[in-house]
Amino acid sequence: MTDGTLAFDGDVVGAVAEDHGVERGALVAALERLQTAAEHHIGVDGLVYDWRNAFPEDPVLERRPDAYELVVEPRVWREFGDRCGFEEATLRAVMAVHADQLQRNAEQRGDGPPPMGEPMLLVRGRENG
Repeated sequence: MTDGTLAFDGDVVGAVAEDHGVERGALVAALERLQTAAEHHIGVDGLVYDWRNAFPEDPVLERRPDAYELVVEPRVWREFGDRCGFEEATLRAVMAVHADQLQRNAEQRGDGPPPMGEPMLLVRGRENG
């Protein structure tokens, strides 16, 4: 996987691509575009800081050295989809990769179901390195 998709298991990406009828390479490129958009806005850490202050519930499920696992408001995905120029099918597939990976991570940790919201996984520190 490329830098912006390091937090995703290749089999998750492949399964979602197949389930959503999206070419795997196009899905990987879309995941990378989302990550780059987050970095170029105000940086991943800056975005998460803003969301923690703006949202009624803390969006951070897990803060890892390499990534944030989040549950964001639906408008966040709509805004990123617009910013990245995603077609609806691509946006749904990107969202599914994030949701499936966070579900897999939670199961591996033995966590319960995540709170209400839209799962998002953003790689940390790329903009600084």
